Amino acid sequence: MAKLSLHSLLQLGVAREDILVFTDSPTEFEQLGIIAVALEPETISQWSGPLDYPLRCKIMLCIQLRQSHPDRRIILSDADTFWKSLPKSDQTTAFLHCHEPWIPKDCLSGYDAIARRACSQTSEMFNSGLIGLPPSIDQAALERIRDLSDTIGLELTSEIYLSEQYAFSCILSNCRAFTTEEDCILHYWNCSRELTEATRHLTNEEFEHLTEAGLQKFLELSRKLQGTFANKISGRLAKLRRSIRKRKTEFRAFWLRQGRH
Repeated sequence: MAKLSLHSLLQLGVAREDILVFTDSPTEFEQLGIIAVALEPETISQWSGPLDYPLRCKIMLCIQLRQSHPDRRIILSDADTFWKSLPKSDQTTAFLHCHEPWIPKDCLSGYDAIARRACSQTSEMFNSGLIGLPPSIDQAALERIRDLSDTIGLELTSEIYLSEQYAFSCILSNCRAFTTEEDCILHYWNCSRELTEATRHLTNEEFEHLTEAGLQKFLELSRKLQGTFANKISGRLAKLRRSIRKRKTEFRAFWLRQGRH
């Protein structure tokens, strides 16, 4: 799916030299002529932090990119995206993909309580599948995002799965210039596994030239696949793995809290 995102971006005229892919499988992208930066297992483990929180790697990646490119706008997108257009916002505006008003209020209130104490501000929730960082979002700001996410994960471990997204939302939405870029991408985070299966039969050429309309048809098929018996079983197994991981994270957080006292 990362290749599909890249192909859609290239079709919009973005130069290959302006694109970086960070991956643990760099050879997968050699034929695209795009720079693929290898993420070693040790780096991923370090970036995931003491709670082994995978989405923390997104924050750490932004910190590394800002260190390397202090004066450039950075745009980061998840792999499960399809680019429809380029951002309309200017070089001075921070952005996230879209507003998410459906986040449960009890979850958001828990985040708000921690953020109010940690950085004296709160936020509504915005999706972080697309992130725009103008040069004014410097390393110090990104470190505040990391620290807020870490604090939420430690104090509200049961809701850690959205702590990265809330931390980005809290710091960026309180900037002087902030917007959303809802029309830039299709972000199919809830059926990416099914879409991979639905498009497996396509030739390389068909896959490379898949249009938005064509993708929508495959997304409809993917949602139908979600209702099959085999997919439900697979989904239950995935849910069980997430539950086991959650318990391990809660155990780590408990011992980290004990170490504070």
